[in-house]
Amino acid sequence: MYLLHNLIGKLNIRNVHGWKRGSYGWVKYDELMVMFDSGEKFGSIYISFNSPRETTFPSMRIYGKNLILNFDGTNSTFTIQKGMDTSSNVRRALDSLNVSMQLLGSTVKNALEVFAGKWKLGHENLFRLFIDSILENEEVSYSLEEAFEANKTFLGILKRLP
Repeated sequence: MYLLHNLIGKLNIRNVHGWKRGSYGWVKYDELMVMFDSGEKFGSIYISFNSPRETTFPSMRIYGKNLILNFDGTNSTFTIQKGMDTSSNVRRALDSLNVSMQLLGSTVKNALEVFAGKWKLGHENLFRLFIDSILENEEVSYSLEEAFEANKTFLGILKRLP
């Protein structure tokens, strides 16, 4: 929600849908989709706990006016896709090659971090940044007001679930 808020502004909750599809007895909903708007901009969040992978971390796809940002939280890979003219097979092939090279670069970087013993999961990185900002008396990435707004938004989502 922090990232979406930074991209589109105040998050006005428009639609909330929750489903129970899996066998986890400890959750009422294991699929959640929330749609937001902020005047002219909009965004959505989809969360699923029904992945066939043992551990799945958040993945994001952000559609902008001129490009798409993709982050795979499980593999810590990041790609950027620019807009393209789909009328040419050559351009499609070049786009595919470009994305593949970006994935290869992320994969090599991740493998080097694993072998060097520096690999951290996404949440570990976030917690470390927060702890370091306190220890080094630096400004944290998000203000208390932003954290408060994110929690208010989260509680607003929960209230709209049946």
